[in-house]
Amino acid sequence: MSAALDEALTAAAKRLHVSPRIDRVAREALLTVITTAYDYRPAAMRDLTREEHRTGLSDSALTEMYAHCVLTLSGQYGRASAHLLHTLDRWAPAAATH
Repeated sequence: MSAALDEALTAAAKRLHVSPRIDRVAREALLTVITTAYDYRPAAMRDLTREEHRTGLSDSALTEMYAHCVLTLSGQYGRASAHLLHTLDRWAPAAATH
């Protein structure tokens, strides 16, 4: 995990008031997501190494995935769903929202 991503996850954990246990489990889950994303990458990305693939993943997207994971693991399902919905809405092209 890069230092920038670690810093972003730490900031998200503080903002969301995450317990150390949930933080640890969510970080492990995020590493699993990164590994799985590599294992199931699209055909156009088959020539990338694991490191090249990881470098191509957005730290902001991984931080949002972490936030959704900690909220879910904390049993805050409504808040996790709202977070996911607002994140997807923020990233949607403007034309798709009309």
